[in-house]
Amino acid sequence: MKKIILLTAAVLGTAMISCTSRHSLAKDIAGTWTGTPQSVASTQTDATITSTDTYSFTPDEGTPGGTVMITGMISMSAPMQPTDNVVSPYSVSASANATITRTWNITDEDDMEIVLDPKSLTVSVDPKALELRANVINGEQAPQIDSIAPAMAAQVKGVLTSSLTNYYLGIRHLEDVKVKNNNLEFEIEVPGGKDRDVILHRDGPTSAL
Repeated sequence: MKKIILLTAAVLGTAMISCTSRHSLAKDIAGTWTGTPQSVASTQTDATITSTDTYSFTPDEGTPGGTVMITGMISMSAPMQPTDNVVSPYSVSASANATITRTWNITDEDDMEIVLDPKSLTVSVDPKALELRANVINGEQAPQIDSIAPAMAAQVKGVLTSSLTNYYLGIRHLEDVKVKNNNLEFEIEVPGGKDRDVILHRDGPTSAL
């Protein structure tokens, strides 16, 4: 009986320590953090996309988790295919903004689960910020950008929406999560591949639970 009591006390003690560690990490993480440009795999194979992400962690009182919003500043360059308004291939450079939201939860003393809702993803492309270049092979002159910008912006948004959906939904299992010197560091688990190291820098003052 004494052994059972001691074993139970040890288990309870370990659980309490784990719970305290989770809440402590959640308190440290709460707030807004910005990273460096990350490569985004494109659903259009010859497009180059990067995203500079800002994570905003809002805690739910009394829990080691809460809601999260990821905001991306997107850069893309790619050849685009002809449309009704653009009869010849052109290359395009574009900037966009994206947001996606849902929840985060500290599952262990240094592990986090993020669940993002693909239906919450919004992608905004400014047609006025597009840069177009004519196909250098046939030497055709590019049409006036004002006449084709809406069609190009729609193409860009389509590519970005599908690419960013895959990219953000890959942010799920975060390992070795720690806060050091105003940096939030973690590894994003990549099934079947090498985990991706991420370092974010804190924006503004520390938030509290």
